[in-house]
Amino acid sequence: HLVRQCPELVEEGVAVLDANTFTVPPGHRGRAGMQYKVCVLGLRSGGRLYPTLWHFTERGLGEDGDLTQGKLLIAAAQKAWPKGTIKRLLVDRGFIDGGWISDLKHDGIDTVIGLREDMILYEDMLGLAQLDDAVWTPASPPKLRGKPRPERSLCQLTDLETWDACTVPLQGIVIRDIYPDGEVRFQCLVTTDLTMTAAEIHQNCRDRWAIEESFMDLTRYWNIERFGSCRPNVAAAQYHFTLLAYTLLHLHL
Repeated sequence: HLVRQCPELVEEGVAVLDANTFTVPPGHRGRAGMQYKVCVLGLRSGGRLYPTLWHFTERGLGEDGDLTQGKLLIAAAQKAWPKGTIKRLLVDRGFIDGGWISDLKHDGIDTVIGLREDMILYEDMLGLAQLDDAVWTPASPPKLRGKPRPERSLCQLTDLETWDACTVPLQGIVIRDIYPDGEVRFQCLVTTDLTMTAAEIHQNCRDRWAIEESFMDLTRYWNIERFGSCRPNVAAAQYHFTLLAYTLLHLHL
């Protein structure tokens, strides 16, 4: 209903997935404390992120993996929203699944995702970026609170084929950060959208951080990590309505 009422939510077709946890402290009469895991699907539009769908599970029951919850949310979104609502999905390394990313591509959803350092494709991308014909272009460095800013550059790589589980074509970028003390750090990102430039992939990486900032905002100012002792369902209801109020407030703004 909210997506139909507020079409500005889906104008860009960009969705972001991420997960967070919140704790319910122990209560009276020996009621044990517990921890919930919540995975949130947010829609990005106009420079803002709007939490739109979410899924709760209790930690420790074997169903709280990022990927497990993420798949449930995307399936729910595909069922509830018109086809084509989500055109691009931004996720971090916790959602790596080559088969799922391939299925999303076949459903018309491109993915932008960071690779884990232990992946063969990660090592291959670093190797390709060190070849003599590799081209590096400058990029805006991250703003690190209390830390010196590195010199950042990007190397775009196409025709990436060494992720066996992913059966659709990939391209990506290697991000290189050189710090004033000489330390060098790398990140590797890939996408199923073969039309994106290196700068666009890099910007999508930055856009994904909007959900991290939203969680920080919700924790620091909306008290989602400071619920009092209560029954688990009451805590989940408080979190549910807090996310909804957060989205409605940003729509109003």
